[in-house]
Amino acid sequence: MSTANPDSADSPFDFRLEATIPTLTDTVLARHSRDFGPSVGGYNDIQPKAIELNQGSFTSLSRSTYFPTVVVKQTDENLLVSCSCEAPRQTLCSHQVDVLTSIMRRRELRLFFDPAQRQEAIKHVAKEYGLENEPQLDDFFQLVYDNKTVSIQPRQKQLIPVTKAANELLEAQLVPQRSRPFPAIDEPTQHLKKLLVFT
Repeated sequence: MSTANPDSADSPFDFRLEATIPTLTDTVLARHSRDFGPSVGGYNDIQPKAIELNQGSFTSLSRSTYFPTVVVKQTDENLLVSCSCEAPRQTLCSHQVDVLTSIMRRRELRLFFDPAQRQEAIKHVAKEYGLENEPQLDDFFQLVYDNKTVSIQPRQKQLIPVTKAANELLEAQLVPQRSRPFPAIDEPTQHLKKLLVFT
C-alpha cells in the first residue's frame, strides 16, 4: 500500500511507501512504479549528497543523463520519498526506484537504514572496545560514509580500543621519553654526586 502526498499539500515528501528498507523487495518496488528496473545510470552510480541514520539525499554520479536529488526518510513503518523531477506523483519515478534499489542492495548504504545489519556490523568493532554486549550500540558508535565505503567510529573520541596496537600507542604517549641519555656510571663526573634512592 502507498499513497501520494503523504501528509498534506505542504509535505516535503511526495510519496509514502508502506515498507521499510529491511522489508522492501523488488516486488514491492515493481508494484508501485510505472517502469520498474534500474535506469541507464543504474543503482550502482547512486551517491549520497548527505546521509545519516534513516535518512539521506541522493543523486547519481552518472553523467549520461540528468539525475535530480532524491530524498528518502525512513520512519518505523514507512519510507517517505521525494524527487525534484517532473514525473507524475501517482507512482514512484525511475529516480526514486534507482535510489531505493541502491539502498536495498548496497551494504554501505543499507547499513544506515537497516538496524539489524547495522548492529551486527557495529558489534564486530565494539568487541575491540569491550562494548559488544551493549543493547544500543548506536549510542556509542557512528557510521561514516566516504567514497562508496562506510567505516564505524566511536562517537566519543575518549573511547579507546583495548587492542595490542592501541595499548602500545597509549603507552608511547603516556610513558615519558628520555630526552638525553644518562651518563655512564664509570664516566668521570666532576659535579655529580652519587645517590641511592629507596622507594
